[in-house]
Amino acid sequence: MQAAESFSDQILILHRATSLSDLGSRLHFLTARQIELALSGLFPQVTVLSFGSSVNGFGKTACDLDLVLLAGKRQTADEDSSDCRLVFHAKTMLTNGRTQVQRHMETLGDVVQLLLPGCSHVRRIFQARVPIIKYHQGLTGVEWDLSMTNMSAVYMSELLYILGELDWRVRPLVFAVRSWAREIGLTNPTPGRWITNFSLTLLVLFYLQQHSKFSPVLPTLSRMISLAGPGDHRVTSDGVNCTFIRDVSQLCQHMTSSVRKLPNTNSLETLFIGFFEFYSSFDFSTCAISLISGVSVPKPDHSPLYIVNPLERGLNVSKNVSHDETERLRIEFRNTAWMLESVALTPEKSPLMASQKKADEAWGLTALFEAPNIASKARNIFYIPTRSVSPSRIVDVSDLFQQNTGVSDKSAPVSEVPVDSIRSSKQQSEMQDGIKPGTKVIKVSNRLHRR
Repeated sequence: MQAAESFSDQILILHRATSLSDLGSRLHFLTARQIELALSGLFPQVTVLSFGSSVNGFGKTACDLDLVLLAGKRQTADEDSSDCRLVFHAKTMLTNGRTQVQRHMETLGDVVQLLLPGCSHVRRIFQARVPIIKYHQGLTGVEWDLSMTNMSAVYMSELLYILGELDWRVRPLVFAVRSWAREIGLTNPTPGRWITNFSLTLLVLFYLQQHSKFSPVLPTLSRMISLAGPGDHRVTSDGVNCTFIRDVSQLCQHMTSSVRKLPNTNSLETLFIGFFEFYSSFDFSTCAISLISGVSVPKPDHSPLYIVNPLERGLNVSKNVSHDETERLRIEFRNTAWMLESVALTPEKSPLMASQKKADEAWGLTALFEAPNIASKARNIFYIPTRSVSPSRIVDVSDLFQQNTGVSDKSAPVSEVPVDSIRSSKQQSEMQDGIKPGTKVIKVSNRLHRR
């Protein structure tokens, strides 16, 4: 990225280098086609749909493949499925629908493990909110996540794809922010209490819905719902309404005709810097982020970080983020906003280059990612308490023992006291009490002694 001419060019180079390639997309669809062909004998109208980062345009190289399996044909609002009842008919054996889905997926897991070539490391995760089967396809090198009742995630992928298609700056900006979070250790490949790439993507999209001087880059979801036509009607089996406009060209025309302010022509550099300035002053303690209205709303519960699911509005997509990680995210937003004011954003304006005369001095994204101690910031993060009652949430174990035993920090370490002196003092105390050295002493409490 040092050969780039501007900060915006660096963001574009990063996006092209790390995004999912055309070959990777073809391998993903080939992997999905395998499970579809394998189950077509049992389910003649089976359909396997891809969702997630592999199809929404925000996927990076070697990302996982998320699949949802539909045993019957997907029906639109004006289609009748009465003529297909004898082709596929599932017998209802259990009163609980979730338990029946788990039984079906258990059978699918056996088929994948025993019959499909190249599939290994099959793991059944049925206790999650959405039961899934995880496995590895060794022939294509793709990790699978297979589910049966997650159509809302498919429609969420459609929404993210449409938002990414509306403006060419959306996807490069998302990739730059997620790369920043990965460099400083905010995200992690394994699930846990930290923020995910999906939540970061929604943070960027919400920011692009804001602007005071210029028109917003992206429309709100409520605007997209109001422009939906009859063919855009989607409702899942769980009753989740996923209706919004699907025609990108028509949506662009409506956005252009309804612009009342100046058109937004900001560069990627300006949008990237503005992202950290926006969230460095955002009130995460009382406000929730909503892409539906495009404005912050009061939190419906006490979650440290609340990002409203655009489609399933009663869910918080960042519910897993802990209080410490939210505080750390807020601190990193402020640190990076300050750092962007001090690092060189162009190669010819670098103060270090002027003083040291180095032609290969880091600047822009490279300077931001290679800043001093940027790798150790994730290890040295501490929690700043809001109340003065408890000094800190991170306490050294030795301090706990010192508080219980009354030993101060000025006392000598245990290793400096000779073992022989400790043993001799113990024997002297036993001799003074009339006890033979080495004899085990059993102390009886006063309560038992009185009895």
